[in-house]
Amino acid sequence: MPAIGPSFKIDNIEPWAVRRAPLGDRIAYWTAVAVFVIEAKEEELIMGLDRYGNPMAELAEITKRHRRSAMGPADPEAPPLQPAHSRSRTRSMFRAEPTPGARGVVCWWAYDDVSGDSWGEILAYHRAGGPHLPQRDVIGLSPLMLFEVKSRAEDWWADYLDGGASEPELLLGPTTGIDIDGHHYDLQVGTAADIEEAISRGTWSGWGTVTTPRPGPTFGFDPVTFTPPMTRANVVIGEGLVEETMANLARVLGPDATPELAATLAGAQAGMTATVTPGWLPGSVLVDTVAEGVHIIRQISVYNGEITIQNVLFELAPELQGQGIGTDVLAEQIAAGQEAGVSSITLAAAGSIDDPDMVGYKVWPKMGFDGPLPPRILDILPPEFASARMLSDLYATPEGVAWWEANGVTIGLTLDLTPGSYSMELWQAYLDAR
Repeated sequence: MPAIGPSFKIDNIEPWAVRRAPLGDRIAYWTAVAVFVIEAKEEELIMGLDRYGNPMAELAEITKRHRRSAMGPADPEAPPLQPAHSRSRTRSMFRAEPTPGARGVVCWWAYDDVSGDSWGEILAYHRAGGPHLPQRDVIGLSPLMLFEVKSRAEDWWADYLDGGASEPELLLGPTTGIDIDGHHYDLQVGTAADIEEAISRGTWSGWGTVTTPRPGPTFGFDPVTFTPPMTRANVVIGEGLVEETMANLARVLGPDATPELAATLAGAQAGMTATVTPGWLPGSVLVDTVAEGVHIIRQISVYNGEITIQNVLFELAPELQGQGIGTDVLAEQIAAGQEAGVSSITLAAAGSIDDPDMVGYKVWPKMGFDGPLPPRILDILPPEFASARMLSDLYATPEGVAWWEANGVTIGLTLDLTPGSYSMELWQAYLDAR
């Protein structure tokens, strides 16, 4: 599933042979890396270390006396951000998996019903700190642990090539819970009986939340009067998934939403077949579009009350590149998205100067996608670009574009569909001429 909330990425640690390996072998390698990253992060947290490998600020005595956890008995002496040790969400909700193109590993924290958001959003508050909140940043992996992951992955790859290493498997159980007397208690390990018994004994030191329905999305259009555009593609619903798919469509796009609308928002073109299914995020919709030499995957979801399209994958056979197919697909998404009240289109623009096969990092910015420059780029900006904070700041001049294309890295970008935005200023003339 895709990352939700704050995340970080592990890449550029693989042996050169992995970059040239077939997709199946790359997936196996980066899955192994994901397993090692999860284990390394677990070790780092147990030791009470932050993302830089430094000890986190100690807990105040008053915090220890009143420590609570939604996940189980709270230990006053447990490391920061982990009151219930392994049950704590900072550890039990950590996730890692290969990127869609198997060029790295994306790491994040799962959605938490208690806080109503990605647990990473809670950790982001601790990362920022405040007047009464010591700064504790665990959103990342320390250099020492990264070196350990890299070394283990190199050894695994050598064994894999020799036939001595089996393909790794990510075993991450979903977050479950129990409702008791109108309160919801999350379970990461253990059973519902554990909580019920602890409550009856009066020894339960965690807390629950009053069970209420999660609010639905707010729409940027009137679902009664909105007329969905009809895609020219062949649209089907995944076998055995009709009921769940239609429920998700209604949740994300309104009660009158159709699979054809989802395909249109995904940019499906004439001659393509778009399969609509439930997405990876709760309540989302996935559109998997194929044609000869073309493979496109888009996920449509609601985040913070706004409809968002995540462009997961766009693959074109070499003989089809340079024909404007990508521009047409994106233009279709933008035009339909504006009419349907979509707030943004997001993607990971992959690649770097060291990875000539992946050029998204320098292609998507030219199509109006923008995003904050990652810290490792901010650290190496030359004096003439020292004030740049967004990628669009670099793309404001030919010199900035040249510098990014020579030094850029994989970056998360967003196409803002708000009228008058930076993105729409670049696109409006093209859309008007269509």
